[in-house]
Amino acid sequence: MMTPELAETLTRFSALMERENAALRAMDLRTAGNCLGEKRTLMAALTELDARAAPPSPSLKPLIDRLKLLTHENKALLERALTAQNKLLAIVTTAISAARKASYDASGRLSGRTGPISLLERA
Repeated sequence: MMTPELAETLTRFSALMERENAALRAMDLRTAGNCLGEKRTLMAALTELDARAAPPSPSLKPLIDRLKLLTHENKALLERALTAQNKLLAIVTTAISAARKASYDASGRLSGRTGPISLLERA
């Protein structure tokens, strides 16, 4: 049944999800993204253990339930991060489009600004 190995993998996965969720709550997308490799490794380990094992021992239920809770939270936090990134990309795209539409009038002044000035003047 490999309960100790499965318990250790579930515990490691839960710890990883806690770290990633904390990073996502702080909108630290770099740290959250850095969890991906370890997440893939642990998913592969769980898949392998699942293929070799009998149904998990009832003693593992708290670990399994904790991981389920963390993965549900992770999904919501990832969706929030993706929404924020999409909004940021829309702002940048609008600013770029507005900058491309800008032109100079007969006096040499910039005209035709339609986007956020602060984004156009930075960078």
